[in-house]
Amino acid sequence: SYEYDGNNNLVSTIMTMNDSNLELHNTYRYENNILIEEIEEHKMHSNVIATRIHKYNDEGKRSKSEQIADKGENYTTEYQYTDKSNKRIIKDVDGHLNGHIEEILDKNNNIVEETFYGTDDTRGFTRKYSYKNDLLVKSVYELNEFKRESYYEYNQLGDLIFSYDVSYQNPNDENPVLTVKYFV
Repeated sequence: SYEYDGNNNLVSTIMTMNDSNLELHNTYRYENNILIEEIEEHKMHSNVIATRIHKYNDEGKRSKSEQIADKGENYTTEYQYTDKSNKRIIKDVDGHLNGHIEEILDKNNNIVEETFYGTDDTRGFTRKYSYKNDLLVKSVYELNEFKRESYYEYNQLGDLIFSYDVSYQNPNDENPVLTVKYFV
C-alpha cells in the first residue's frame, strides 16, 4: 500500500511477502518538498528486524545510509556520484571498510549494472538491470554458482503492483530452486 502527502510526495509504503509474516515498511520525510530521510523497516511477526535510515544531499541524491539490525548486522554506506557511475562505500560500525559497490548508469541515470568488491578489491556479486519505459522490469543477481532473477510488474500509472524472484543454484541451470512472490 502507498500513502502520499498533500504535495503528492510518497510518505509511506507497506509491502507484504506472500505466504510469510515478513513486511517491508518504508516511511519518507521531506523538507521543502525534497526527500531528506527514508526509514526502511523489515518486520517479521510484527517485530522490527532491521531499520535503515537514508540521508539525502541538497540535490536529492542519497548521501549516507545506516543500518541497525537486531542481530548486529550494523553498517554505514556512503555514496559518491559521477556523470556515468556511482560508488557506494560500505563500512562497519567502527568505520572499517567492508567493501564497495560500483554502479554503471544509462543515459536516463538508471543503474544498469552493479558490482560488489571486497576490501581487497576481489569481485563479489554482480547485478544487471533491464528497464522498459524507464521502469525496472528485470534484475539478474549472480554470485559464484548462485543466480536470482527478479521480475517487476506495474499498473497503468507506473506503480509497482507485483514482483517475484526465481533462483538457481547454477547460473546455467534452467531449473529454479525457489520462487518467491511479492504483492504490493
